[in-house]
Amino acid sequence: MCIACAIASAQTIGNYVLAPNASTSGLSAPFTVIDLSSAATSSGTIGAVAVRGAQTCTGAFKVKFFHQPSSGVYQMYAERGPFDVVFPINVVQMTPAVSVTAGDLIGLTILSDCASAVGQVPLLFKNIASFAGDVTGTTTISSAAGVIPNFALAVFGAPTSNTDIRTQTIVAAGAAQGAFGSSFKTDIFLSNARTFRSSGRLVYHREETSGATNDPLFPFTVDPHQSLVYPNFVFDKLLTTGKGSIDVYTRMGFEAPTVTARVYDDSSGGTKGFTFDALTDREALQPSEIASLALPNDAARYRVNVGVRTLDGDTRVEYDLYDQNGTLRSSTTKTYPANYYQQTDFNSLFGVSFQPGDTIQVVQQAGRSFVYTSIIDNTSNDPSAQIAKPVK
Repeated sequence: MCIACAIASAQTIGNYVLAPNASTSGLSAPFTVIDLSSAATSSGTIGAVAVRGAQTCTGAFKVKFFHQPSSGVYQMYAERGPFDVVFPINVVQMTPAVSVTAGDLIGLTILSDCASAVGQVPLLFKNIASFAGDVTGTTTISSAAGVIPNFALAVFGAPTSNTDIRTQTIVAAGAAQGAFGSSFKTDIFLSNARTFRSSGRLVYHREETSGATNDPLFPFTVDPHQSLVYPNFVFDKLLTTGKGSIDVYTRMGFEAPTVTARVYDDSSGGTKGFTFDALTDREALQPSEIASLALPNDAARYRVNVGVRTLDGDTRVEYDLYDQNGTLRSSTTKTYPANYYQQTDFNSLFGVSFQPGDTIQVVQQAGRSFVYTSIIDNTSNDPSAQIAKPVK
């Protein structure tokens, strides 16, 4: 599982990369790398920084902060360190805390050959620039030793080390009665295959409401190689009913768990359902991306719902219904608020019933979101789901 550029509940800078798979090479210490793509989300203070490392190293790095007075110009205005590298995640305190302005950048100066700048590739729209030496004052992109595209630098800053970062989303969960006597529930499975503890909280967002500070939550701690199972999670652990989605927040300095959900109907004594993994923000549909969703061939036998879960910021999604010959049957565009979940039955969304061979084309016009269809057999209430993936 690779998670990067996760969203935190407070003002942040940089990327929280949980599974780095790349590092800088060809540069001798000291050298400096600047994260060009994950600027400070707003003005505030950074009191703690998490840095991934490949091996232990004493006096390994400094943390640096840069203003951008103009495009391609980087003005260093604060640094802290040197710090040691402690594998796998090193959380260092900024003493005193560093005041940042929205748009500021974070970087590292690597001081020893036993250290390296690590990150994750490939991640679109994430780039770093490397510079020879311990950069101070003002530098420009033209003086860089190189620019590494699609590289998310594993450096993340937040106001305190107690910050929780959204690392994954379970796009749909609930404990709800459905049509034809169905009764749907959700089991949650957490595991940790790593050698370092996972800790955080599961936060439930109710349907048709944006995420709020008073949303139901459940804390978790998963030790290395441990697993946890929460049957009927929404009802038994959160003491609520209905439909919604779940955000997985990981505590800064800890690993994120592997999270799987099972959604099932148990109205007939046994259970019928499906499992799906929690998704990272980078797996959501991005602006201008297009995806297709398949539909069953019998509207009398099956019922279909279309669900959406947005991320940060207002989101606009276009839904186009095409028949098997490529003729547009119906089209609608919906606008949703941030961190919002909604599931709509097919006929209400499109104003028509689906026909054999129909497909849904999803166009992400603005913001980011997860879109899915749930298909349920009207006789057995056996459910299945398809999550929209961008056309490559």
